[in-house]
Amino acid sequence: MFRRPVRISGRRPHTGVQPTAPSAGRVDAPAASETASAFAASIARHEQLVGELQAALEAQRRVLAQLNGRLELLTGSRRDADAREGFASTINDQDKAEQRRYDVVARLLGPFEVSIGGVPVGSWRSQKAASLLKYLLLHDHRPARRETLMEVFWPSSSPKSARNNLNVTVYQLRGTLREIDPGRTHIVYTDGTYRLDPHLTSWCDVAEFSRALQLGHRSAEAGDGAAALTAYRHARELYGGMLLEGDTSGEWFFDAQRHLHQEQCGLLERLGTILLDHGDLTESVVMGEELLIQDPCRETGHQLLMRAYAALQQPQLVVKQYQRCADLLRRELSVDPAPATVALYGRLVPAR
Repeated sequence: MFRRPVRISGRRPHTGVQPTAPSAGRVDAPAASETASAFAASIARHEQLVGELQAALEAQRRVLAQLNGRLELLTGSRRDADAREGFASTINDQDKAEQRRYDVVARLLGPFEVSIGGVPVGSWRSQKAASLLKYLLLHDHRPARRETLMEVFWPSSSPKSARNNLNVTVYQLRGTLREIDPGRTHIVYTDGTYRLDPHLTSWCDVAEFSRALQLGHRSAEAGDGAAALTAYRHARELYGGMLLEGDTSGEWFFDAQRHLHQEQCGLLERLGTILLDHGDLTESVVMGEELLIQDPCRETGHQLLMRAYAALQQPQLVVKQYQRCADLLRRELSVDPAPATVALYGRLVPAR
């Protein structure tokens, strides 16, 4: 039996159930609130991390600035040291060339050295003979009375014994010098006094140091800063150490030793101040440190360094130097810094 095909239309069959269409723009309220809270917390955490990072970077910048400042000081000090070595080499070369013209060349600042006709004296017949020559050199050709020498070197001996000892010592000294330079007397006796032969030409670092120092003072007083610097630097190079360093022949040179030590400290202070005034800040720091090596409790040395560090824009070093000064004075002398030092510190590091 033939069946007619069934026609299927495009309409959906009616089932009796109406589909539900989603509403446009509708969001679940609890989920949205949770998402917003998480987003806000993320932003807050991000802002906190950014703040911590900025603080860390700022702290690092401060540390780097301090390190760079210190590096500049050290680099500048090294450059100044190189320059001073070059200057000292030039001065020493000039000194050596000049000293070759002298019959006697002596160094009393630091370990004792003496040469006769350019030949160093390497050994002595007695240490008393060496001490006698030191005495005559230190007194710069001024005749020394026999009784004075007897009292200086043999204070506990009888006059007769002291005179015999002096005669023997003079004989030993002349013999030592004649071994190097035969045919000369070197030490002459006139009217009860002993001295170097006035016909000998001589150079002594103590006398040269005093001349350079006085030239520096005169130049500074005349307002010639360049000449003062040259003279003071020359004097500084001549000071090779304490007068007759290591000598154990007695106390006869102690007053001169203390005097020259104070002269050297004053020289370093003047030199450092002139350099500071001329803007040579790192070399001024070197002078201040060298001064405090010579005399750690010298407040003017601490003041010089405080001013130099302030000019270098290093307030933390000013504070450190003041504390160093105060600690040293309390520990070594049981005193506080002088009012001038306290006032300078107040001007350089104002209270905040």
